[in-house]
Amino acid sequence: MNISSGPTQGNHPRHPLYIAEVDESIPALKKDTLTVIDDRNPNSDTETVQLSNFSMFENRETGEIELYLTRYGERPDWRMADAYKYTITLF
Repeated sequence: MNISSGPTQGNHPRHPLYIAEVDESIPALKKDTLTVIDDRNPNSDTETVQLSNFSMFENRETGEIELYLTRYGERPDWRMADAYKYTITLF
């Protein structure tokens, strides 16, 4: 999920990218589990980098969460964005 620190403008910003556990009895996010997976690097990413185009699943063999993300806007030519694999271990 993306949580903005201030007001949004259209679909931006789409960073940072967070993960959190859901308390299903309320339902709400458990604030103490909110963790940044990735964020915009102000030295190399454009202002419009998108960390929202992802897919994920639980690896049945390892129990880890695998998240695949294309960081659109990391370069001025969005067509040249790289794809990344994040491996998340839950404790």
